[in-house]
Amino acid sequence: MKTDYKSIIEDLRHVTLFPRRYKAPKGRSGDWWREVMRRYANTEKRIESNYYHWYVIQYDDGHRETARLRVLQGGLFSGMTPAIYRGAVIPRMIDFGTYSHIKEMRLAF
Repeated sequence: MKTDYKSIIEDLRHVTLFPRRYKAPKGRSGDWWREVMRRYANTEKRIESNYYHWYVIQYDDGHRETARLRVLQGGLFSGMTPAIYRGAVIPRMIDFGTYSHIKEMRLAF
């Protein structure tokens, strides 16, 4: 447990806060959103649930950023269902609207 806190504190030196960049697309069909939800669910299964990992996120416009992601379930931030969260200290959910702009997500290291 002590090493987990030490790891988080060490990572805080490299944390950069980014403003919300992408709005949810409007006027898309139900099929388009179902495809986004399918990709989101598959990514959720792939991300390790019990520990944070650094990921490289590439967006449709070519922008890349690193983020510390975790799937939270059954807790204060996640509620009843599991969800992908980013952030080392205060998790924020990656919702479907944001995820629709994500082209690729892979482990950083």
